[in-house]
Amino acid sequence: MGMELRVGQLREGVWGQHTALIDWCEQNYQVSSHVAEFWNTLSNIPFMGMAIFGVYKTLHHGLPARFAASYLGMGLVGLGSFWFHATLKWEAQLCDELPMIWFSSYMMWSAFDSSPGFSVNSSSILSLVGLFSTLIALTHHYVSHPNPVHHQLLFGFILISTALRTTYLIRQLPSSQAKVKNAISTMFAKGVASFVLGFAAWNADNLWCDTLESWRERLPFFIGALLQFHSWWHALTGLGVFLMVTSSNCLLTIVKSEGQGRTFTMVEKPLCLPYVREVSKKSVNGHASSNGHSNGNGKKLH
Repeated sequence: MGMELRVGQLREGVWGQHTALIDWCEQNYQVSSHVAEFWNTLSNIPFMGMAIFGVYKTLHHGLPARFAASYLGMGLVGLGSFWFHATLKWEAQLCDELPMIWFSSYMMWSAFDSSPGFSVNSSSILSLVGLFSTLIALTHHYVSHPNPVHHQLLFGFILISTALRTTYLIRQLPSSQAKVKNAISTMFAKGVASFVLGFAAWNADNLWCDTLESWRERLPFFIGALLQFHSWWHALTGLGVFLMVTSSNCLLTIVKSEGQGRTFTMVEKPLCLPYVREVSKKSVNGHASSNGHSNGNGKKLH
């Protein structure tokens, strides 16, 4: 198990010898003697912060726990990435890469588990058991035969499958729900765009590392830090994932609330992260609040 190390990089630090398979385009221990890749580590904090916000808002507004679990999975990805870039240890790399597969797989399962009703039925249980069994097998294979390219290809396949399924569900929303349908599709598109932009930054960081490094050396410290494109990958994908998860959760609350006597809406406020909440009966019978997307006709958003 060899590490892809760029010329001139430190091979060990306060956490011991680096055992991860990958070393990214940031000089190790350049900013802090306690953090291997300072900016790549720091950029995970907003990622985790958005996940905590999502969990809090979901539980605070009484949404089913399955939607809080989606934000929890997002937070675990950020935490694993934080540990990985801070230490460059193999076990930390696993805690970065494996949660990405588990979290995205959960989101894919959630997108396909779109039958009305929030209770877990036998079909949902069987599909979850099948999914987790597959993930356990894939995890064992990756730990035994580590190859980051295999991980990246699998992650991409899951993301594309989930995006296609989500797009299909959005298009199935009736025209009577045009307002909330537009809000969900717009937010999901923004999330995808942010993720794609982050992916472009990730590739630029890999392809033009030497050039970026030479520019950073000539620029003032904090301006040069803006050229840490792997950090932008964290920031942009973190925002993109949050927007995709939030819009997906809103979509699924609407789809699964059919016939359940519950109504949900998405709240968007200036300079604030969006969230999903259940609409009170008083709001449903009257008008939705000005910062929410509901129909105000007393009909369920399904």
